[in-house]
Amino acid sequence: MGLCILIWIILKKVNDAYGHLFGDQLLRDVSLAILSCLEHDQVLARPGGDEFLVLASNTSQSALEAMASRILTRLRLPFRIGLIEVYTSCSVGIALSPEHGSDSAAIIRHADTAMYTAKEGGRGQFCVFTPE
Repeated sequence: MGLCILIWIILKKVNDAYGHLFGDQLLRDVSLAILSCLEHDQVLARPGGDEFLVLASNTSQSALEAMASRILTRLRLPFRIGLIEVYTSCSVGIALSPEHGSDSAAIIRHADTAMYTAKEGGRGQFCVFTPE
């Protein structure tokens, strides 16, 4: 099992600049864009705010890295809502079971740690969890 945590960077700025209805439409568009990058056995969830999770069963690190690259590439393209183009980016953290933990809490924590490591490296990057 593998887990990717994606933090989408600009939701608050969009809501502040264009309103929540615009932000909600952008969320739908971003969700569809991410979904278009997933394989059939990968599931997208949005626990809230600007965070998305991708859960993948029967996967490998290389498959998750390829998926993360597809998502990052897609999110570099602008989203057009009405007459407005919005550019966005995200950071992706990857953790796998059993390599990075055997229970869901550990996998989530390690994917989150990897995501913050990716974010520190600059927007539009992914990072696979590495134990310290």
